[in-house]
Amino acid sequence: MWWPGAETDCAMHTTLPPGPASSSAAFGARRLTPALALGLAAAVALAGWLDLVRASSRGCRLALLPPSGAAAVLALPAYRASPRDAWSYGRCVGPDADLAGGLKACAALGDPLQSPCVEGVSAHLRPEHADPAVAAPVLAAAPRWAREAAGPQLARLWTVAAEGEGAPVVAALGLAGVPLEAALRGARAGLPWQPADGATRLDQLVESWPEDAHPALLEEAGARAGRADGATATVALIALKTAHHGPFVRGVARGAVGAAIQGDPRLDGPAVKAALVALSRAAPGEGHELRWGAARAVLASKLDPAGQRAVVKAAGLDELERQVRAAAALPPWMGLEELAAAGDAMIPRQMPTILR
Repeated sequence: MWWPGAETDCAMHTTLPPGPASSSAAFGARRLTPALALGLAAAVALAGWLDLVRASSRGCRLALLPPSGAAAVLALPAYRASPRDAWSYGRCVGPDADLAGGLKACAALGDPLQSPCVEGVSAHLRPEHADPAVAAPVLAAAPRWAREAAGPQLARLWTVAAEGEGAPVVAALGLAGVPLEAALRGARAGLPWQPADGATRLDQLVESWPEDAHPALLEEAGARAGRADGATATVALIALKTAHHGPFVRGVARGAVGAAIQGDPRLDGPAVKAALVALSRAAPGEGHELRWGAARAVLASKLDPAGQRAVVKAAGLDELERQVRAAAALPPWMGLEELAAAGDAMIPRQMPTILR
């Protein structure tokens, strides 16, 4: 039955607030709240830890912590820190720190992680912090291990800034207390030369460096030519004013053979042999250098040892495998003459000038 105001009465009766909870229910809620909060906190902490230790750039995440905190995390056995983690940490510290700050952050990690950390820092400094006038005095005052780790990376940056001219880079290295031979890996990586620039440009750049640096620079230039042109690389570029054409030819073979290796040892052997044959026809008389560079490329590839051995055998490089493995600790621009100087009597002296 309807009467005036019935809707209001219903609304009043149906919208009354519920009565107070029983004392036992309230006690249970109070008892569960701390446990729930603790569980949530544990879940968040676990998720954060998994994100920290499983991220591909997990070392970089540590740059959010103060150096002491990053060092503490890297020291945890569960973290299983690697040199790559330390390098990644340094990479992310570098842009936000000057060299002195980066060295301090890396030193907190201790050995053996401090050196790869410094490599990461010095490779990623902002230009104003990498300027030789700023960075060289800091490096000169740093411990020897820091100079050895940072020297090649800064040499690369300084070579790029100098557009490949050697004099300013050598001067900066001298101010930093870093020997040129200890920084050649970085200098050659920073060399701006490309195969399209031609032999004249390469000759000009190489001649601006001390004689001791020529083999390293020319081997890298050869590798770039080999990668760019494969087995048809312009070996005529060895006709430079410098006498160091051997390292260049080794580099051409390393680059060309490296480009021919695709990861399948069943296919790589014939491809490597074909590249060597083509190169030897373009550079008769350079069999030693070509084979050495090819063996270097195979043994530096990502093939597993069995795959490397299969390619070495298929390409006919067996006779050089031992020498190249023995020289693995040498810089890649060093070759047969360095082993000969060291008295290695096993170096093959007679090799065909045209490989077949």
